[in-house]
Amino acid sequence: MLGLPEWVKVNKNWTPAVPYESNNYIIVEIFREQKTRMRKISCYKQVKFTESPLISGIKQTFLKLGKNLMNQVIKDSNHKVLTAIAKEYKIPCDEVLQQLINAGMLGVQTFYRSDGITIENEVYGVTNNIMKDINSSIRSIQDKNVDWLARMTEHVNKLKGYSYPVNAVEKILDSLVVLLEQCHSMQQVHFYNWTYKNSNLPGSSFHTAVEFLVSVLYCIHEQGTYDWKEIGPKLDDTIGGSKRFDGEKQKLIGLIESITQIDAEALGLISLGSLYPLYLAGNLEWFLGDTNHFTTSDTVYSLTNLQLNAIETLSSKAGVLIFTENRAVLLKMQKTGWIKKSNALVLCFDGNLKIGHTSFFIKLSNVVLHKPVFIWVDGDDFGRDFAYKLNAIFKSCRFIGYYNNTLVSFESIDQWVNNKEYYNREQEGVMCGPTQWDQVFR
Repeated sequence: MLGLPEWVKVNKNWTPAVPYESNNYIIVEIFREQKTRMRKISCYKQVKFTESPLISGIKQTFLKLGKNLMNQVIKDSNHKVLTAIAKEYKIPCDEVLQQLINAGMLGVQTFYRSDGITIENEVYGVTNNIMKDINSSIRSIQDKNVDWLARMTEHVNKLKGYSYPVNAVEKILDSLVVLLEQCHSMQQVHFYNWTYKNSNLPGSSFHTAVEFLVSVLYCIHEQGTYDWKEIGPKLDDTIGGSKRFDGEKQKLIGLIESITQIDAEALGLISLGSLYPLYLAGNLEWFLGDTNHFTTSDTVYSLTNLQLNAIETLSSKAGVLIFTENRAVLLKMQKTGWIKKSNALVLCFDGNLKIGHTSFFIKLSNVVLHKPVFIWVDGDDFGRDFAYKLNAIFKSCRFIGYYNNTLVSFESIDQWVNNKEYYNREQEGVMCGPTQWDQVFR
């Protein structure tokens, strides 16, 4: 006897009748008992003998996506699963719906008006047979995830026994240990921009991110310095293994830099072409090895991220620090002689605030604790993001904006963000000059 799928609506006072067959359908009529008669409320039907889908592969695609339909009601052909199949096979959604019905993958529940004949509406859902296939597929995927977690855990346990030339590696290891423990005990885990689901096949972006971190740790331990193309073969030494992580390159580089808070180059990764400057003018002194270096207000200097990473000891005799997003501000302040006159240190990250910058700024913040710090960025979304990041480093800084047609400084980032007059405006549009700067930067 046909058992109704769980998604089929059957209220307490509704009674399913004995199934019967008609036109290759198995049909179950559903009645509601009234005082004088049994009124037909609804019926459920599904194809008895399944037909193959017109488009080869639709069944496999549906089984892959079907976990999103477990016991759900599909109200029409615009459901996201059906639209995804339609997009993949370039056919209308209505045709996808009908093919799935004809193939016995979806059943139909029809609701009638009070006469028991006129159709009110129809809804659809996965048949019990296909539900079994979906559950079997999910169990198979979950088993593969168990195997994958076991392999990754084995790698991490092995990596924990090694020594590394970079202390920040411990942060990657700690992240992996916690992450894998969560994956063992939870069905869904969020990790930066990725999400682990035990119903997703190994090979998803999340799995790739974990495998990348494991591979990087092997590279650091075994080689110290390594090329991007050497990372992939650590877990996949087949042909093409060197390209394993190419599709997610920027995201994965961002991941290790977010975890460690240092540049990928400082972790030994070379040949990325990742070279970017910090422009500055004003008094700054630092050591690279045993060599003393310094800058003055007499010109504009440029330090690369490689140089910034190598600086360990630094100091500044400047009376005020100004961080600017755009180089035009720095150049005008230097060319007019204002930096020298005001004994300022002006630093420009040129619209690209990277890990190398923020790591250096953290070092700098420890030696300018009692000096006034000003943040001057654009009033757009990127500028606000820069402001929040810099404010996390320099807690007592002030923010430059524009109010009542005048250049002003705000004591808090909330005041600055709420200044609508500066909203979506550029620094260059309100740059002003030495007279206004004397009033603002004090």
